[in-house]
Amino acid sequence: MDMGKKANTANPDPGELSGGTPARASRKKAATAKASLDIPPEDAHVSLSLLKYFYWIELGIRSYLRSRNNVEFSRGEGLVIASLMLGYSRPSDIARQLGVSRQATHVTIQQMKKKGIVDLSPDPDDGRIKQVVLTPLAKKMNDDGTVAMNLIWQELGRRLGKADLVRTARVLTKDWGPPVVFDGDDQMGDPSEQ
Repeated sequence: MDMGKKANTANPDPGELSGGTPARASRKKAATAKASLDIPPEDAHVSLSLLKYFYWIELGIRSYLRSRNNVEFSRGEGLVIASLMLGYSRPSDIARQLGVSRQATHVTIQQMKKKGIVDLSPDPDDGRIKQVVLTPLAKKMNDDGTVAMNLIWQELGRRLGKADLVRTARVLTKDWGPPVVFDGDDQMGDPSEQ
């Protein structure tokens, strides 16, 4: 969670972040893949579990940040920060990444600006466009967030066991490739067009 490191500032599209253009898949291939995975019913909702534990980690980080007197921020504001850390800096790219309107993103960025978390500066590639940048106040939040993640990681190691935690981390940090996005013909489409 190092906000100090600058990711790709070329405003990558979702395919670039995940390894390139989306692959093509048909319903038949998807059915074959599903059958070959042989997922037990209790594991069928892995995606919901990922979301649940995203929230679980986020609440832990928020709790730690609050205990260190950091500025409060909403989940939406946290997702903007995460988008910045992923290399999205233009408000329009952040909106596209989060799947919300430009207007909603603008409102969120203005709220964050009032709190001193972000600022707007001219885009070095096109001075007519503004980019969102993290402020020095965000540096303290990042430092505290890094400590929180380390403490959460240690607690997960105690709860799950180190071997399971290491295996989980390896799977979650692998490049999963481009997102799976289907068009109306059950063919995978370009995620940037969604």
